[in-house]
Amino acid sequence: MIIRLKLATSFLLGTLAVSAGAFAQNEDAWLHDGQLLLNNITVIDGLGHAPEPMRDVLVKDGRVARISVAGVIKNLPEGTRRIDGSGLTVLPGLIDSHVHIANVGFKPDEIMRRDLAGMDRALRAHLYAGVTRVLELG
Repeated sequence: MIIRLKLATSFLLGTLAVSAGAFAQNEDAWLHDGQLLLNNITVIDGLGHAPEPMRDVLVKDGRVARISVAGVIKNLPEGTRRIDGSGLTVLPGLIDSHVHIANVGFKPDEIMRRDLAGMDRALRAHLYAGVTRVLELG
């Protein structure tokens, strides 16, 4: 079963992953209900093209709506969250195709238990590392 990680309307999920250093700056910045504009960030498209520095990435409804040269996107609605992406990079979310997030032990009585808080922590740790999809192997 593929588990799609979901947290608020963070553009990271199913779309792009951002370097973990940005989370250390302000984790709440990525959990935003409105539009989000990442200014002056480097974009790696995952298709083999060279990284594109000095780009703006506009996120609407949790999805990338537009990528352009830095400074081109104007007239954004009031409340649009702006984050300085200088020195940061965005890239397509990674997939971990072999995880055991639901397991809490190896003894028969442990295997049947599910540690939901621990599973949440594990999924968030994957997200912070740029992994937006996992394949749970039990």
